[in-house]
Amino acid sequence: MFAGPLPGLSFRLFGFEVTIGVDFLLIAILFAIGARTQPEFLIEWVLVLAAALLLHELGHAFALRRYGIHPAIRLWGLGGLTVYGFTLPSGKSIIVSLAGPSVGIVVGIALRILQPWLADGPLLLQVAISDAIFVCLAWGVVNLLPIAGLDGGKITRELFLVAFGSRGR
Repeated sequence: MFAGPLPGLSFRLFGFEVTIGVDFLLIAILFAIGARTQPEFLIEWVLVLAAALLLHELGHAFALRRYGIHPAIRLWGLGGLTVYGFTLPSGKSIIVSLAGPSVGIVVGIALRILQPWLADGPLLLQVAISDAIFVCLAWGVVNLLPIAGLDGGKITRELFLVAFGSRGR
């Protein structure tokens, strides 16, 4: 799918190749620029968004690693993608698709539980925690909707294939 290196920041995390594309950073900034007038809050938003989406993609990547597949992670445009180039059987595909949103939802719930204990911290930290809760929970839930291109769409497709065979397409 990717012909060459994606322009952006590339590094390895937990053994996975990760690339955060310039387009992801620009779109994240554009989403926040009207609401974030102070530079530190704009930077906070971009970092929280990148971290939340990276956690989501790491969920997929670790699930794939359990099946002996070593994917790469790309944050680009409006989201992320875990690239692995294999077709998985339906059961494994469903598990991999559920892994990303599950990580985000669990992290979002954990942060929400911890939020009252962190309420006395600096304003920037409070905003970062609120943003992380929002992104982790909202993206996790939206991503489970049965829409093509989202994890929920992949799960729905695989469930139809299991239930109806090739007619499920």
